Amino acid sequence: MDYFTENWLNCKDQWCTFKHGNIPHLANNTNNRLEASWGAAKDLLHRHMAMDECIDHLLFLQQTAEDQYTAKVKRVGFRYSQNYDEEMSMLAKLATHHACNLVEEQYLVSGRETYDTTPDENTP
Repeated sequence: MDYFTENWLNCKDQWCTFKHGNIPHLANNTNNRLEASWGAAKDLLHRHMAMDECIDHLLFLQQTAEDQYTAKVKRVGFRYSQNYDEEMSMLAKLATHHACNLVEEQYLVSGRETYDTTPDENTP
């Protein structure tokens, strides 16, 4: 009892859930990161499930996480600007932000001047 009084009662603010009421936790109410990451699995799996059903649910969670990661990594970002004309808007739908920034600068420079081409008399 002395150990409890000496080591735990002095730091109630750190481990009591009711003391954390004012802190935003975004539905993560544990300080154990491994336990927090298993939250979705705990919601789907139950104590009395058959083993094959548990494995099926875990594979579903794993595939869902993999699909979300792949979509996030391979996704091309979209960039919209009201100042874009039709050509730049089309490019913004296809290219990444970085590529669009590089092209936009050159595109604006090319549109400042008007060019007139006349055939050279010496050219066959």
